[in-house]
Amino acid sequence: MKKILFSLFIFVSLIAVAATTGCSVITSTTDATGTDPGRVTTPLAAVSGSATKSGTSFTINLSSIIVGGTPVEGLGASRFKVFIGGVATPDSTYTPVATTITATSASKIDMVFIMDNTGSMSSRIKSVKDSISAFAASLEASGADVKFGVVSFGDTPSEQSDLPLPATAEAVSSWLDALAGVGGGDIPENPLDSIMYANDNFTWRSGAQKVFIVIIDTSAHQAGDGSAFTTRTLASVEASLSGNATVYVVSPKLDSGSGPDGYTSTADMRWLADGYGWFSGVTSTTYGSTRPYTGTGGKWIELAASGVIDLTTLGISTTVTKGYTLAFTYTPGATGVYYIHVLVDTNGDGVWDSDGLITITVSTLSSRWLPNGELSNAAEKITGPKSN
Repeated sequence: MKKILFSLFIFVSLIAVAATTGCSVITSTTDATGTDPGRVTTPLAAVSGSATKSGTSFTINLSSIIVGGTPVEGLGASRFKVFIGGVATPDSTYTPVATTITATSASKIDMVFIMDNTGSMSSRIKSVKDSISAFAASLEASGADVKFGVVSFGDTPSEQSDLPLPATAEAVSSWLDALAGVGGGDIPENPLDSIMYANDNFTWRSGAQKVFIVIIDTSAHQAGDGSAFTTRTLASVEASLSGNATVYVVSPKLDSGSGPDGYTSTADMRWLADGYGWFSGVTSTTYGSTRPYTGTGGKWIELAASGVIDLTTLGISTTVTKGYTLAFTYTPGATGVYYIHVLVDTNGDGVWDSDGLITITVSTLSSRWLPNGELSNAAEKITGPKSN
């Protein structure tokens, strides 16, 4: 525990330094040309963020772009391309937008812990609770703009408990102290429903990065695994969160050749973080070498047998201090859901190798007309006097 607290102290010190420095000197603007090439087939990184709108001004709080466990820093305008459209699949109807890119050193984060609270965790649960409490308290004390929530899970809805956003670190500690364990039934557990419960029901702050930290000591139930615990699959949860949330996972190394934990159809939660994890025929030496999923752009660390967790190794510090702010102007032609396609060239070879599709709901429209009688959005490619 002392080691965890010391590491957290060092981490918090770095956060405090970052918070005083503001934004980095990297600020540049992309051009508004070209046609959206569509989604990247095999992205090196999953890009996610949170979008807000004021009038015709859009801002994206982009999480750090992690490749091979390391955040990609120093990206300028030539390494980004941004398009916006009204259909869920990027295509030639998307509009390119001139976007100002700024590398940021501080960010607003809403962080939800999704924790296994079943009998199999009983030997680890105190250490897990202590680690979460210490981490939350230290992060809050640093002055970081962060709020917390917690969902504990077993197999069934009756085994789920929650502390909704926006909770303080003190509230998290008190809630965890009072939390009692649940049975859990068989070996796999059901974190997928708990993640989506928080995603759909918690009050997330506008413009805050959505961060989930999942702690589990086994594989996860999903639809088709022979049980009736959930109707969700890991793929469906990944699709729901993609571009809009980042999931970090603390879980075992599931390297059974016959399936995660020996179950042929359950899910390795690591898939939801970095896309790597269990695959057919995996061994202890090949685990993590194949990427069955894209993931959400988060990181994975192996759950130690002792249950001692140092949350600083999850890379939350990089999420806070090495993200990007994207800003552009666009005039929507109608209310509804819009999709912002962010393409990134992470290695500078001129190829878009990573991307994310960030959604935003437009509920009100700004005036489409300029004082000279022309449309304010030149991308509509229509000019002329207002007829009525």
